Amino acid sequence: MKREWCLDELAQHWSLLFEEQELLKGKTDKTRLGFALMLKFFELECCFPSYTGEIPPQVVEYVAAQVSVSARLWHHYDLTSRTARCHRRQIRLLLGFRECVKDDIDHLSDWLIKEVIPQDIDQKRAIEALWQRCRELQLEPPSHHRTESIVLNAIEEYEKKFFRTVAAKLSARACMRLDALL
Repeated sequence: MKREWCLDELAQHWSLLFEEQELLKGKTDKTRLGFALMLKFFELECCFPSYTGEIPPQVVEYVAAQVSVSARLWHHYDLTSRTARCHRRQIRLLLGFRECVKDDIDHLSDWLIKEVIPQDIDQKRAIEALWQRCRELQLEPPSHHRTESIVLNAIEEYEKKFFRTVAAKLSARACMRLDALL
């Protein structure tokens, strides 16, 4: 998430539409702000913030002004609470996304091994490709830590398969010569 936003960018990306403001009715001050920030963050990043400081103060103040609450309330919004989990469910449903489950992770890992890693084994680019794939499939991507783990495991699996394939193609004489060399 970028840290500095000009006024035009704030208006373009962080302004609540009428329909979005309707979703805030009946929510308390803190939960109104939390829901609004998580909604707009998800619209931009296709994931939810991991911690409150991930959203720049300038953005928090801009959204807080729209929902008529103090920006300080954002730091009291517990992203791990039952309320936040409920908000995430509502936002996923609203935007047509679903939570990533074990079968999705297996699919993403297989996809990385078959489609991405053979072309480019770079971890950072594989993570970006996985997140893009999640957007295409309308999946909420796994956490940053879990995504990194999926990519590292996929790279390891690809390398094992690659070396097994190469070793299977070596003649017995070549294997003996390699053993002697080692």
